[in-house]
Amino acid sequence: MWKHTSGFMLIDLLFTLSAMLLIATLFIPVMIHLYTYAHIEDLRYEATQILYEEMMDNDRVLPRMVRKDEMSFHLFNSEANNICISYLYQREVMICEKY
Repeated sequence: MWKHTSGFMLIDLLFTLSAMLLIATLFIPVMIHLYTYAHIEDLRYEATQILYEEMMDNDRVLPRMVRKDEMSFHLFNSEANNICISYLYQREVMICEKY
C-alpha cells in the first residue's frame, strides 16, 4: 500500500519545469521584438524632437550633424522648403517636414 506523502513526485517536477520552459520559449522572442520596437520608436522620437528644435531656431546653418546619446543625426535641406533629418539604425531612416 502507498503511504500518503506531502512532497512532490519527480513527474510533477518534470511537468512543471517543461511547462515553464515552453512558456519561456514563447515569450522571450516576443520580449526581444518589443524591446527592439521600443528602441526604434525612441530613436524616431529623438530625431523628430531634434528636427522641430531646428525648425524653431532658424539661425543655424544646414547641413550639419547632431550627436545625441552616441547616435548621429544628419540635418539637411531638401527640395520644396523641406527640412529633413536622417539617421542610421539597421537601415537609413529619413524624416522630413515642411518648413
